[in-house]
Amino acid sequence: MSCGNITVGVGGRRERRVRSFCLLPLSGSDHERPWVKVLPVSLLCAGLLLWCAFREKTEIDERLEAVFSGRTVDSLDAAQKSNAPLQPRKEK
Repeated sequence: MSCGNITVGVGGRRERRVRSFCLLPLSGSDHERPWVKVLPVSLLCAGLLLWCAFREKTEIDERLEAVFSGRTVDSLDAAQKSNAPLQPRKEK
């Protein structure tokens, strides 16, 4: 526990008050999370990263890549390159 004093001004007057305070130690430095809680979250995150790295490219990936690189892609060309079946758009 760490304690100290602070001088505080009161209003616009030149009167000063000395106040004391104490800080309690935080539980963060010596606190450990149980591995039963950490392991499932870690495995889930690792699995998600592996899926993202090894999945096949889709038409949406090619469109997003085109948008971020600043070029335009014809949807027919993107569909033919990705071997994705063409689906007609439904009108409302």
